[in-house]
Amino acid sequence: MRSNTKASNYKLIKEIRIKFRKFFIFYKNRFPSCTEKDLSNEFKRQATFDVILSKLNKKSRDFLLNLCMKDQNVNAKYKLNKVLGRKSHLFHVVFPSIWPFLTSMGAFFFLSYLLFFVNDVENAVKHLFFAFLFLGWSVHHWFRAIIDEATFKGHHTLVVRRGLIYGFWLFIASEIMLFFGLFWAFFHCSISPAIQVGFLIPAAGIQNVPYLGVPLFNTSLLLCSSLSVTLAHKGIIRGSFRVVLDGLFITIFLGLTFLFLQINEYKSCMYNISDGAYPSIFYMLTGLHGSHVFVGLVWLIISLFRIIKRHFTTRHYAGFLFAIWYWHFVDIIWIGVYCSIYIWLANSVLIYHLFVGFCIFIILFYFTNG
Repeated sequence: MRSNTKASNYKLIKEIRIKFRKFFIFYKNRFPSCTEKDLSNEFKRQATFDVILSKLNKKSRDFLLNLCMKDQNVNAKYKLNKVLGRKSHLFHVVFPSIWPFLTSMGAFFFLSYLLFFVNDVENAVKHLFFAFLFLGWSVHHWFRAIIDEATFKGHHTLVVRRGLIYGFWLFIASEIMLFFGLFWAFFHCSISPAIQVGFLIPAAGIQNVPYLGVPLFNTSLLLCSSLSVTLAHKGIIRGSFRVVLDGLFITIFLGLTFLFLQINEYKSCMYNISDGAYPSIFYMLTGLHGSHVFVGLVWLIISLFRIIKRHFTTRHYAGFLFAIWYWHFVDIIWIGVYCSIYIWLANSVLIYHLFVGFCIFIILFYFTNG
């Protein structure tokens, strides 16, 4: 009997906390210029009309109101578990979900029909379009479930966020290994060209893209976008809503411009991916990097909408932080692509060393003064 009472109390408190957490976010979204005092007064006014709270005694009602006013951090969760008599732990046990399975199936079908499209299979375009829609639908619902767990239900405690940060760094390490393999292939073919290409990279008849044209402009775009996303990062730390929006809008605009110019550069190239080692590595490195830029832009756009809806605070913005780190990773990878694919193959050794030294100085300056 006692365990059933505790379970019902826990369910009641959980429902009330979720309800008023949604109220906080809705009120901040509707009135961005409201102060903490205005929010507290409106919260108390809304609490007087709550049917569930009106049935509780004064002690229980005051406890729930104070609990809802606090940020859902580790201490609040620990106190809640202590009152309910449950064994408290700071970890989040993920509930069963169908969305990871559907997302993996959508990715499988999308890549399969993409392969059919490249090989000119009949009706591949139509199936590729529907596979893309299915993949986007499943990813949307999966992200929505994660956002609901983190923002509204308060499952992402400090310990959970720390684990997510470690996991994200491991993901970045795997991405570095992916690009490392492609860079290894490029330098292997460049330093010791095969006899089939006349010991030349690029081979005779293939002219590499000049490094002073669109590639240099694209490099400046990504470096500026790194500064603007850093501005947005500083803004969310200081709680400046306008600075975060300005930094994100500038970053998204620069990223879209980069992709547009990259596509136009592909149209101006006089060789295909099957014309030898250099074209294959060129399209693989720049194309893979372009796909990462696209993913980073989608991530930043999602973060932009979440910031407009007030999902992030100055202490709880792990999803936005991961998008910022991912964008910095994309910028650093492009510096390596530009230095190797464009400058190094043009035999501009002096410019290569000067540019690499400048980039290393900028990165060290950022990390030592960040």
